[in-house]
Amino acid sequence: MSHTKKGTLTVHFSIGFGNNIFQYVFARLVAEKNNLFLCSPGIPELGINPTESVIDQSLPFIHIGNEGYKTGIYDKHLKADYSNHNVIVKGGFYEDYTLYQPYLEKIRNWFRPSLYKRNTTDLVIHFRLQNRLVMVNHYLNFIEPYEYKNVIDQFSFDKLHIVTDAEKWDYHNKDDIKRIRKDIMKGPNPGAYKIKTNESIDYMNSLVDVLSEYNPIIHTSQEGTIPGSGALRGGFIDAFDYVRSFDQGILYNSTFSWWALVLGGAKEVGVFSQWKPGRKDNQPNLGETAYPGWFRWGKSESLISQRPEVQKYAKLSWSKRTFWPRKINKAIKAVRALKKIIFLGKS
Repeated sequence: MSHTKKGTLTVHFSIGFGNNIFQYVFARLVAEKNNLFLCSPGIPELGINPTESVIDQSLPFIHIGNEGYKTGIYDKHLKADYSNHNVIVKGGFYEDYTLYQPYLEKIRNWFRPSLYKRNTTDLVIHFRLQNRLVMVNHYLNFIEPYEYKNVIDQFSFDKLHIVTDAEKWDYHNKDDIKRIRKDIMKGPNPGAYKIKTNESIDYMNSLVDVLSEYNPIIHTSQEGTIPGSGALRGGFIDAFDYVRSFDQGILYNSTFSWWALVLGGAKEVGVFSQWKPGRKDNQPNLGETAYPGWFRWGKSESLISQRPEVQKYAKLSWSKRTFWPRKINKAIKAVRALKKIIFLGKS
C-alpha cells in the first residue's frame, strides 16, 4: 500500500468486461493527466493489477459519474485541472470513441499482448448470443442474418473464424433455449422480459444456415456463466485474446469485441452502424467509430424489429419492458439474500 500526499483517483467498476475496460481507461487517462495516484480493482486478465492508496482526506473531492452518451460530454474531464484533488469515478460507462482516439497507442501499451499468434490472412467475427438470444431488449437490436453475409463479402480473406459465447454453433432446439434461460437466472437481470422460444431458435438457426457457406472455424465457450457477471463465461479471456489477434474483424454491438479489436490494433474492422437501435437516441457513438481502417455496416431497414411478427415487442415502451423485470429482479435478489442469511445461521 502506498502512502502519498498527492491526490488519488478511485475508479469503481460495474458489471461487464468491456464496460470495465472503458472505466479503467477513462480513469487512467484522467489520473495520468493530473499526476494522480490511480486506485482501481485492476483487470488482472490483461496484466493490470489492483492498486490501493491511502487517500489524503485534506484534499477536495470531485465526483465523475454517468453524464449520458452525448459525443464529447466527457471531454471536459480530460481537459480540466484535477491536480491536488481526489477524484471518484463511479456510475458511468464513458463509451465515446472520440475520447480515446488521440491515445490509442498509449492505451494499447498498458495491456499485455494477446497470447495468440498474429493472424494477418483470416477474418474473425464475434457473436454475443446466450442472454441476447432470449431477452427482448437485446433481440430488438438484432439484424437479419443475411446482412452478415453482405459485410463478410466486403473483406478479402482466407478463412472465416466465428467466436461466440454460445455453448455450440449449431442448430438449437427447445432444450438449448431452456438451458440459456436457466443460465440467465445466475445473472444480475433474471427477470428480464423474454421472447418466445421458437423465435430464439429461428434466429440462431438462421445464423448457422447463412454462414455455413463459408465453412467457418468455430470458437465456442464451454465454461459456465460467472454468477452476477452479466452473462460473462469462465475462460472469457481466451476468446478476447483470440479476437484481438486478428488483423481483420467484424463486430456487432459488443463492447467486449470492440475493445478486443481496438487493443489488438486490427487494420480493417466492420462495426455495426446502428449499435443498439432498440435504445434509439439513448446510446453511445461506438457504431460510428472512425479509427483508421474502420468502416460502418448494416441498415436500419434490415433490423429484426422491422419484421411484422416482432412489432409486438418493438411497440412496447422501454418502461413497460423494464418495469416488471425490475420488480422481479428485486424479489429474486431478496430471496437470494434471505437464503444466504439462513445458510449462515445454520453454519
